[in-house]
Amino acid sequence: MSTSNSSQYASRFHQGQGFYSFSLGNLTVTSVSDGFLVFDDPQAALAPKADSQEFDTILRKKFLSSDTAYTHINTLLIEGNGKKVLIDNGCGDSLGPSAGLLVKHLANAGVKASEIDIVLVSHAHPDHIFGTITRTGEHVFPNAHYMISKEEWDFWTDPNIKISSPFGDEMARAAILGAQRHLKAIEDRVSFFDSEQEIMPGIRAIRAFGHTPGMMAFIITSNRKRLIYTADALHHFVVTLARPDWELGVDNDPVEAIVTRMRLLEKITSVEAPLVHVPHFPFPGIGHIREEHAGYVWEPVVWEW
Repeated sequence: MSTSNSSQYASRFHQGQGFYSFSLGNLTVTSVSDGFLVFDDPQAALAPKADSQEFDTILRKKFLSSDTAYTHINTLLIEGNGKKVLIDNGCGDSLGPSAGLLVKHLANAGVKASEIDIVLVSHAHPDHIFGTITRTGEHVFPNAHYMISKEEWDFWTDPNIKISSPFGDEMARAAILGAQRHLKAIEDRVSFFDSEQEIMPGIRAIRAFGHTPGMMAFIITSNRKRLIYTADALHHFVVTLARPDWELGVDNDPVEAIVTRMRLLEKITSVEAPLVHVPHFPFPGIGHIREEHAGYVWEPVVWEW
């Protein structure tokens, strides 16, 4: 990952207000941007074992470069039933000036950090949980209760944990130490849930192991309308859908992650064709996925002001 590239982009572009709201049944749902990251070697992260020519061709067909990858960071706010629920809390101040914008963008949407009641954690990677506490240890969401799968908690809090990273050993160590720091900070305000469990009215967890050992996706349902938050079972809006069978360098267990990805895509493209929110697809990351040839295609929602 290139921090310098991300910083350069951040200094040049300050577009929009960073949120997109819509109705889902009786709920108000808002995609809130935490910013973005830029990667220097997309193939190392997205398809390390793939044929380079095919990788380049897939990107070129969508007018994208294989030299760098621009990765969005989208979180999801759900308002209803007297609660404000946030799914994942972004990077915080850990990954440079192009990210860590969640609190600012929530405020743009009229929501204070202190108003968040519950934070659901899909998994404990830096761009999904490092927005928990500041560098000096203050809680970013001071009144929030946290919920995470027990498998994910146990993996990251294991003192003997080992992970690899396509970005090198230093990044892997930083991810481990950071996850342990942020998880320790919520020891007294966390509870655990299982896959297929209804965590609260209208929100159910879906097992999505592979990217991390305990990652969960979520199905949000209201008045017969459904939205699936995929977490990082899906990653790049072109590559991951065109070749969902390719291993990702950012997956802890690439083989299990492929099984999860294929199962989730089958669920998404079933006859019900639910709305989908994907954390790393182009903001606001809201749309539908349809089958095309041997893979899948992203159909973003038409933006409504």
